[in-house]
Parts: sequence; C-alpha cells; structure tokens
Amino acid sequence: MITLKDLTVKEVLDNPKAYAVLEELAPKLVKMPVLKLLTKKNCGEIFDRVVNKKLLPKETADEIARRIEVLYN
Repeated sequence: MITLKDLTVKEVLDNPKAYAVLEELAPKLVKMPVLKLLTKKNCGEIFDRVVNKKLLPKETADEIARRIEVLYN
C-alpha cells in the first residue's frame, strides 16, 4: 500500500488527479514557487514542514493525504 510519504513531490505534481486534489484543498500551496524546487523530496517530509510552519492546517493535510493515497491504491 502506497502512502503519501512514499511519493515524491514530482510524482504528485505530474499526476493530474493528485494535482487536482492539491489545487482544490490547498491552492496556495500549489502556487508556491518553492514547491517546484522540491520535486525530489518526499511528500511526507514536505507536508510535515508545511503543517509545522502553520501554512496548512493538519486536518487539510490529512485530507489531502487520504485522497491522494486512494488514487494510488
């Protein structure tokens, strides 16, 4: 079973359905230019940082993770 922590940022950004989930739930995150520089990082690490910096509520991050994991499993 694939979790969000197993996926790289590039894998999620390159998947149109996963990208749509991000656009719907975290449009500000998708528009951040720095996200494009972090394509080799895993999503788990990025989401942990974004939640810790309070750029995204934990509940929203959990919902994004849940929806993306459904797409990959």
